[in-house]
Amino acid sequence: MTVPESSIKSPAEPAVNTADSIEAEFHDHIRFILQREREEREQLDMAIREQLLSRIQKQGKAIGEQMQTLQGQSETIEKHWKSVLVQIDTQITGTQGKVAQLADDIRKSTEPIREYQVHAQKLQGVLQSLTQSVEQNTREVAGVATRALLGGALGGAAAALLIFLFLHLMQK
Repeated sequence: MTVPESSIKSPAEPAVNTADSIEAEFHDHIRFILQREREEREQLDMAIREQLLSRIQKQGKAIGEQMQTLQGQSETIEKHWKSVLVQIDTQITGTQGKVAQLADDIRKSTEPIREYQVHAQKLQGVLQSLTQSVEQNTREVAGVATRALLGGALGGAAAALLIFLFLHLMQK
C-alpha cells in the first residue's frame, strides 16, 4: 500500500498545524480575557451607575427637603414683610398727618406776624411822612427865624440909624 503524496505530511507541517492551533488558542484566550474584562467593566460600570443614582436620589431627596424648608421660610418671610409694610404704611400715614398739622399750625402762627409786618409797614410809611413834614417844618422855621433875625437886625439898625439921625438933627 502506497500512501498518496498528498496525504504524506512533512515533519514541518505538524509544527505548522500546532503553531496555527496555538495561535488560534492564543487568540481565543485573548478574546476570552477581553470578553471577561469587558463583562467586568460593564458590571463595574453598572455598580458605579447604581451608586451614582443612589447618591443622586439621596441628594435629590435632601435638596427637595431643603426646598420645602426654604419654601416655608419664604412664606414666613413674606408674611413678616407684609406685616412690616402695613406698619410702615401706618407710620407714613401718621407722619403725613402730623406734618400736615404742623404746616397748618405754622400757617396759623404766622398770621399775627404778617399782621405785625403790615402794621410795621404802615407805621414806617407814617414815620417817613412825619419825618419829611418835620424836616420841611424845620426848614420853614429856620427860614422864618432867619428872616425874623435879619428883619430884627435890619429893623434895629434902621432904628439905631434913625435915632442917630434924630439925635444928630437935634443937636444941630
